Amino acid sequence: MKMKWTVTWILSVIAAFLVGQQLGKLSNSSTAIEPSTHIDAISNNSIDAAALTRAKQPVITLPPQDLLSSSSTKRTVSVMEQLQNLQISHDSQLSMSEKNEVYKVIKDLNSEKVFALLSTFISDSETESMANLLYSRLIELDPILSLNYLAENTQEKNITRKASEALMRLAKTDPEQALLWYRENIADSNLDPRNMGLARIFESFAENDLYGATDVILLMSQKQAQSGLYGVSKVFSDPQQYSAYLDYLEGFNKPFLVKPVMANWAHTQPEDMAAYLALKYPMGKTGPEHRLLLSRWSSTQPEKAANWYVNTVPASEKRKAINMIADRFQSRGSPNKTLNWLDQMEGVDTSTAIDNLIEGASSRNVDFAIANIDRISSDKARRNTARRIYKALKRDDPQRADEFKLNSEYGELLK
Repeated sequence: MKMKWTVTWILSVIAAFLVGQQLGKLSNSSTAIEPSTHIDAISNNSIDAAALTRAKQPVITLPPQDLLSSSSTKRTVSVMEQLQNLQISHDSQLSMSEKNEVYKVIKDLNSEKVFALLSTFISDSETESMANLLYSRLIELDPILSLNYLAENTQEKNITRKASEALMRLAKTDPEQALLWYRENIADSNLDPRNMGLARIFESFAENDLYGATDVILLMSQKQAQSGLYGVSKVFSDPQQYSAYLDYLEGFNKPFLVKPVMANWAHTQPEDMAAYLALKYPMGKTGPEHRLLLSRWSSTQPEKAANWYVNTVPASEKRKAINMIADRFQSRGSPNKTLNWLDQMEGVDTSTAIDNLIEGASSRNVDFAIANIDRISSDKARRNTARRIYKALKRDDPQRADEFKLNSEYGELLK
């Protein structure tokens, strides 16, 4: 009993020492951020792009050195021992019930104590799951402190996802601070801005100052600008807002600025965007915006989108458009619906599209191909399709392959 008590005391002392050591390292950092610091260079109602450039990264106030002393020491070490026991008692990947147990241990801790605990866990294969839970809790309590942790621990696994989560959380309440952290730590990196919460940051900006947000976006790289503009467009709810903003962006003669706004409009209000394009383009003329709308609209209303596109393109391009749409439908695994749609087309040759549809289904949807092989317009194409059907059946159902060979008019060609 005495030996067990001695070992427990030694572990507690070592744990307290490690936590203090980590906090000592972080307190000397010059790249951290002050959670409560307000960026005076940026007003609440407008965005000064020049001020953003001049603003320096503020400094964080780390947990005081006596956080883990006296009564706090007993509480924090007790929590850490509980977490370590949970981790030691199970595999490195915690189950949902185990995660719930961890959350019960840390849910009443403030952000400083969660930060102190997180700093003692190295995100390797043994403690990664625990560190992830602590970090998620820190994001909830103090997103800036969680971003500071990433700035100090660049070896963190999944740093892109973690920074994105923290930035999106921070953007809800303090988009200026979120943008400043992004500019100081990420803007010049190779990380894809679409994965870094930039859209959410500028969505928050645009709610207060649409054109001020746009001024800042125009100073950014193309990828960053597109991500920011996608976020800006998410504040629109009326077609007039979309159309007016698109007209404004087109004045810069940079087509890449327009694309993300149209992409969001195509997803949220496809029919309104179709009406906008009808006014913008003369009858029988189409542009890349039409293909963008077709792509986005097809994800929710494929047949409606397809009919709109076929009826919009010039007569000379209808056959090409039908073939393209049929290929898209087929890739989504719905050959019967695609064939029904093709059969409804009037005044245009759909034979190529039907041939391609049935031939393409011969290895992925054998039943459909067998039922419709006679609709293929070319004898040579029918023979090739029969061979592919036989090969697919031979692989998956040899007995049925033999039956197909026996009953098919192309049986003598099948080997």
